Amino acid sequence: MIPSCVQSGSGELGTVVALHSLGLDAAAFTPLGHCLGQGWRLITFDQLGHGTRALTPPTSFEALVDDAVAVVETQQAGPVHLLGHSMGGAVAALATARADVRIASLTLVATPPMGLPAFVERGEQALRGGMENAIETTLARWFGAGEEDDVAHRYATRSLRRMTPAGYAACWRVFASFGGYRELVAKLPSTLLLAMANDISTPPSALTEIADSFYADSRGADIEMVTLPNSGHMGPLTHPAALAEVLTSYWRRCSCLAEAASAYRNKE
Repeated sequence: MIPSCVQSGSGELGTVVALHSLGLDAAAFTPLGHCLGQGWRLITFDQLGHGTRALTPPTSFEALVDDAVAVVETQQAGPVHLLGHSMGGAVAALATARADVRIASLTLVATPPMGLPAFVERGEQALRGGMENAIETTLARWFGAGEEDDVAHRYATRSLRRMTPAGYAACWRVFASFGGYRELVAKLPSTLLLAMANDISTPPSALTEIADSFYADSRGADIEMVTLPNSGHMGPLTHPAALAEVLTSYWRRCSCLAEAASAYRNKE
């Protein structure tokens, strides 16, 4: 079953499917959508275990990927730009490698290079003491001491409280199984790695590690890495305008390259 999606924008400039981080929901990209402008169609949805699907946690990481692939393959308006934030980036990478339709570009925002055993412990914290037990430490990782954005902080808190301890733990457990990028890079299109300079959850060095996976494989696609200044892990919430500026510039370049390649193929 294809997840219920939220859409904004006309799509005149292109279509973007965005996958939220663990703990948030489709509304995580509302600030970014406002900053992108009407020309870009932005499509989001609640991933398993989150938002309206809080009572349906994922049984595997592939279940999250299945949803993303299903949404991408329903888009008929040409190649899709696929974006993922944190866990959503790992889902987006696997979905891109599997999708039967062409992905114009992939963007990984503050995304870890692989799953870690420590992720399981984060979920266990909620099972032992309830969601409130996990929320404080989660918000500290997301926002740190220097980011004072009350709107973003309140939204993130509400989103976490909508999750069940079992669902939260299931999401961390399946995320821990993500094997990284070395087996994926040959299947990925042009990719943007977007790090947040003040991110204590997934620091820029984590994105550099992903870049190294591309550099180590001669079949890897072109990549760019940009570090957004003054932003923590929740950059899409706290710095959407700066994020939109980087993204739209990148997407336009990717679209131009795709059009040129298509024109060349048609001449052959």
